[in-house]
Amino acid sequence: MPAVVEGHPMHAVYWPVLQRLREQARQSEGDAVAVAPMEFLNEVISHRNNALRDVKARGLEEPRRLEREVMLYGAENLNVFVGAYATHIGRAKQKLGFTDFLRRCAPYDTEDKLVSFLAKRGIRTERLEADVIRDTMWDFYNPLKASYEREEDLFGARVKEPVLVRHEAWQLARLSADNNNGIRSVFVTADARLRRSVASLRDGEVADALLSGVVLVKLIDLLLGVKVDHAGLARLIWGVHAMDAGGTLRRYFTDRGLQKRGDVETMVLPDVVEKVTW
Repeated sequence: MPAVVEGHPMHAVYWPVLQRLREQARQSEGDAVAVAPMEFLNEVISHRNNALRDVKARGLEEPRRLEREVMLYGAENLNVFVGAYATHIGRAKQKLGFTDFLRRCAPYDTEDKLVSFLAKRGIRTERLEADVIRDTMWDFYNPLKASYEREEDLFGARVKEPVLVRHEAWQLARLSADNNNGIRSVFVTADARLRRSVASLRDGEVADALLSGVVLVKLIDLLLGVKVDHAGLARLIWGVHAMDAGGTLRRYFTDRGLQKRGDVETMVLPDVVEKVTW
C-alpha cells in the first residue's frame, strides 16, 4: 500500500524502485510487471475506510493532535492513509481536510475504482484463484494455517482470519506455478509471520520468492542503483516497527523535549523522561 499512496513516507522509496526496475527491464528487452492481486484489494479499501473513521473520531485534522500522533508512533507505523496525510500536510505546511487529501491522492472507495487507479500507474490487477492451481492452494493452505495456529497458541500472536490465510495460500500457489513455468515472480510483503511460515512449507519451495520491502529496495539499489528520498530510506531501514508502551512513551517525550529545549537542558533530558514515564 505505501507504494501507491502518494504522500506516505515510504512512497518516495518504493515508487522510484519500481520505476527503476521497469526501466532496466525495457533496456534489456524484457518486461517487469507489477501485479496487485484482486483478492487483496478489499484490504486497501478497508484501510481507507478505517482511516476516515479514525481521523473523524480522534480529531486528527487538527494539526497539533496529528503532530502528537506522529511523534508517538511514527508516520510509517500509522494507518497508511493517515501516515500519508500527516507527511503530506507536514511537508506542504498548509491545512488540508482529510477527505480532500483522499480525493486528491487516493480517489477510490470501491475495488473497481482502485483497479482503474492502479492501471493508470502501470500496476496490473489479476485474480489469483484459478482451477489449475486449486489443489496446490490447498497444499499450502492447511500447513500455513497450522503454522499460524501454533504461533497463536505458543506466543499469543494475533489470530489471522481464514479468508486472509486463503488469499495467502492462493498467492503461494501462483508463485509455485510461475516457478514451474520458468517465470521469475516475487511476492513483496511486510508480513514477517508469513515469510517465516513459508520457509518450512513444502521444503521451502517458494521461500526465496517472498521479499520484504527492505530487501527489495536494497536488491534493486545494489544491482541497478536508484535515487530515492534519503529520509524515507532511513525510515525504511532503521525505523522501529515494534515497541512496547514504555518505549513508545520514552520516544515521544524525548522528541517533545528536544523540540523545546536547548543544548544545556538536553543534557538532563534522559533523567526527566525516566521520571515522567516511570
